Amino acid sequence: MKKKLVLSLLVTAILGSSITVCAAPQYMADGAIFDPEWYLEQNPDVAAWEPGASADALYQHYTIHGAKEGRAPYDALTLDMASILPYQGTSATAEQQPIETEEPDIPAVGQEETVASSQLPVILMRDGKQLTDENTIMAVEGESYALAWHYATRFSSGISLKDDLIDVTFRRFPKDSMDAVAKELLAPYTLPGYEWRQVQAAFVFDPKVRDLIVSPELYVDGSFNWNSSRDMMTMEFSHTTEYPALHQIASFAVNYNGVDYQGCAFCATGNFVGDGNKTEKELFILVPEGYSGSMSIILPGYSSRIRFDF
Repeated sequence: MKKKLVLSLLVTAILGSSITVCAAPQYMADGAIFDPEWYLEQNPDVAAWEPGASADALYQHYTIHGAKEGRAPYDALTLDMASILPYQGTSATAEQQPIETEEPDIPAVGQEETVASSQLPVILMRDGKQLTDENTIMAVEGESYALAWHYATRFSSGISLKDDLIDVTFRRFPKDSMDAVAKELLAPYTLPGYEWRQVQAAFVFDPKVRDLIVSPELYVDGSFNWNSSRDMMTMEFSHTTEYPALHQIASFAVNYNGVDYQGCAFCATGNFVGDGNKTEKELFILVPEGYSGSMSIILPGYSSRIRFDF
C-alpha cells in the first residue's frame, strides 16, 4: 500500500529555463557532498521536472528519491576534495512549494540501522561543518555496516543498487601495536610531544566494481583550524605494499590540557582492490602524546552516516 507524503521542496520563484546551481561539487547543509549541475546533466528527467531548481531543491530530490533509485550525487571519477565548495545556502529568490510524491511501504535496505541509530542524538561539528546528524549510526567494532555504492565506488552501469552494497567493518589498534613498516613510514613526521593512532576500515564489495572511492571524515574533540588543501600538505610517504598510496588528508590543531598543538594530521592509505572482493583502508591520526579526548571516523552509509569512535 502506498502512502502520500507532502514534501516541501525549495524551488525558485522565477520559472526561467536557466539552471541556478553551482558548477562544482559543494557541501550541503548536512555535510554531504553534492554536485547539483552534474546531477541535472546525468538526470534529464529531473531537469525536465524543474529546470530552475535550486541546489537545495535538487539535493532534496536526491535524498528522497535519487539515492533509492541508484542515482549518484556527484562524479566520483573527477572528484577533487580540495575543490569542494562550502555550503551555498538557499537562493534569495527561492520559496517553499509543496510537491506531492508517493513513497512505497517497502522497507529500504539499511532501514534497521536507521531506526537503531536513534540512540545517538549527539551531532558532531568541526570548524562549523556538520559531520553527523540525529540519524547517524554508532558503529561497533567488529560488526559490518552497509555503505551505498555511489559513495564508495565509481559508477558502473548494469550493477543494481542492492547487489552493489559495500560492507565496512572497523578495528582500532592499541597505541603500542603499530607494525615496523608503519612506524618507519611515519617516523619522519612524528613530532616531539605527538603520537600516532591507527584505525582500520575493512571493506567487502562486489568484485565486478574494481574501484573503491571512500572519503572518510575525522572528528577530534578540541580540534580547530582544519585544512585539507593539497598545497598545505607537508607529508610525503614512500609507496609500500603494506600501506599503498599512504597520503595526508588534512592538517589540524588540537587544544589539549590548555595547550594548542598545531602539528596534528590525518593520513590514510589509498583506495585499492585487495584479494577477491576485500580491501582494507588504514587511517593514521597524529595527536598530542597521551591525548584522551574523543575521536571518531565518519563514513556515508546507505541510509545514514556511520560513526566509529576510537
